[in-house]
Amino acid sequence: MAVSGNSLVILRRAIAQELGSYFLTTTGSISSSSTNLMLNQANVLDSEAPTERYGGWYSYIGSGSYQGQQARVTRAGFNGSTGATTLANAINLTGGVQVAAGVTIEMHGVMPAISQDGLLGIRECINRALRKLWVVDRYEISATTGQFEYDLTMWWASKRRFVRLLDPEDAATGRMDPATQGWRIVRDAETWTLQLDQGYATGETFALVVERPENSRLYVSSAWAEQSSPTAGLVSDNDACLGNWNDVYQACLYECYAALAVQAGGARKSYWASKLEEQRTVVAMMKLFEMDSESVTLGEGSSDAPGTWANVRGDHGFWSR
Repeated sequence: MAVSGNSLVILRRAIAQELGSYFLTTTGSISSSSTNLMLNQANVLDSEAPTERYGGWYSYIGSGSYQGQQARVTRAGFNGSTGATTLANAINLTGGVQVAAGVTIEMHGVMPAISQDGLLGIRECINRALRKLWVVDRYEISATTGQFEYDLTMWWASKRRFVRLLDPEDAATGRMDPATQGWRIVRDAETWTLQLDQGYATGETFALVVERPENSRLYVSSAWAEQSSPTAGLVSDNDACLGNWNDVYQACLYECYAALAVQAGGARKSYWASKLEEQRTVVAMMKLFEMDSESVTLGEGSSDAPGTWANVRGDHGFWSR
């Protein structure tokens, strides 16, 4: 099951609200053309609104047949009396069918939901953050009787990222307890190999506890899946990532501020640069409070597993933080 709080749609909307100049609405009626959206009058109706009110904003379609498409509002493209919004570029409609009534529309006034017009979008900033954030997770392996070596397809791994080995799930308790057998990680050309002292039976699933980047395992197409590319990221609204919600959110917000400090114009550039510095402190403190406080630090093998390299803080201190 996906962690709904870490889905792309929830992250994007939370970040957009923090950036400001954002609102969520629906279409009030069928649009008249591929360059028109009829925004819900209950949300935006204002007969005194200037035609420039939403000029330069980006309309992102959040539901319906054209979900995921985005268009920029023209400089003088808003009619406050009817909710009609003129777009600078056509929505990629098919068969002459226009955007229907009741479709969710996200209006982004600070940065686009997805990259457009040479501007970095919120989604791309989120995926930048996921490539830099690390989380502790299980890497599960299906056992084969008599097999003592397993190749690990981990493009992100280094020896210090392996925490401990877990036995297959116990039938009585339903837990995967720390293994008591010896194990080690060795480099094999461009890959990593796990070596076991005893091995497990065919049909059993054991696991390595590892530190991994957020984008190395994602919830895509309704299932959690290992990602083979270091540039993997969230694409569809229901895609989700691992990790603590606040850590992910704060890191994504930092990447958005970093982008805005570069691509904003005029006096807004210095404003976003100051927000970036504030967020830099938030992320630094977040990392400080999230530091490992357990007795076992990251390394190869846990301290209670015979035949491994013990890594107890104050003992060998291998890769201690």
